[in-house]
Amino acid sequence: MTSFASLMERHRRRVAVAYLGVLALACAIVVVPQLRAAVGGRAARLFDLREAALLDRLRQAESLVEAGDNETALGILYDLDARFPARTNRHSLDRERERILHAIGAAELASGRKGRSLTAYRAAVAFDPNNVTNHVALAEAALALAEADEAATHFLHAFELYPSDAAAVRNLIAMRHEDADYAGVVEVFETYLGATRVTELALTDGDATVGAKVPVDGRTYEIRFAVSGLDRAVPLDVFSRHPTLEVRGARWESAARAGVPGRAGGDLSITRPEEAKRVRLPTDAAVAVLDVRVGVPIDDQTWSLVESSYRNLLRSAGAAEALSGMTVVDPDTWLSAEPDN
Repeated sequence: MTSFASLMERHRRRVAVAYLGVLALACAIVVVPQLRAAVGGRAARLFDLREAALLDRLRQAESLVEAGDNETALGILYDLDARFPARTNRHSLDRERERILHAIGAAELASGRKGRSLTAYRAAVAFDPNNVTNHVALAEAALALAEADEAATHFLHAFELYPSDAAAVRNLIAMRHEDADYAGVVEVFETYLGATRVTELALTDGDATVGAKVPVDGRTYEIRFAVSGLDRAVPLDVFSRHPTLEVRGARWESAARAGVPGRAGGDLSITRPEEAKRVRLPTDAAVAVLDVRVGVPIDDQTWSLVESSYRNLLRSAGAAEALSGMTVVDPDTWLSAEPDN
């Protein structure tokens, strides 16, 4: 302590000058806009570079987990987790912090370390308990590790947050059916079926696009598109990210002109290339009218469990009625069929 005091005494003038210099620089940064902008820009660039380096390391670790090199990945991931800036879910990198925790959970699970895997997934849930993905990831890991109660709890949390989540719906139905809780199966299914969901329907000439929202409920809707901004000399693609889209009919109408009312045109033929439906409009068409249906997706195995639950409850008519709003697809298609809302 004495040596520090004597050192300060010996360099008192230099310390005072340095302090005043720092104070003057801070005042200049506050007062002079150009200097403030220059220093702020420099700091932002340094922050961006640091952030980019962390994200590069995260992508590297995720690639290692996918390649099965879990031990190398975990060395990177635990280091990232210790110094990652997102400590709350209000940070701009909150989703990246969750990716770190999910990658740790996956790598530990693949390495056979059950406790560490669940700890990582639980940390993700604690980090953001309102993120459906965190609950589903924990539930799937718990199910794989024969922790059925924890799995059921978090599938239910995910379902309560977002009743359209395919993984939560599928697993809750399977688990309740296995427990002979047929009323519980029907409750989950009918909540899923009745959830509000929409998807975006687009009509495009390849450059310009017009769009509309369509409910995902198995009903047929008449959707009208004003197509004056589209190139009607080429076929128009009808596109939706939702795989259960059906275009059941298509018509066109011409525009009204002075003294001449608009007229309804004929039906349009619908072709079905690999990724989109396609219609060709006459050049004087002003409106395209499409009859579309987007069914609520479900896979065949899950539907069979739902159907048998209705039968066990002596409600077979309810299953038949529900099926009218559904579209049975393969499991991977169901998982990919998330609506846009």
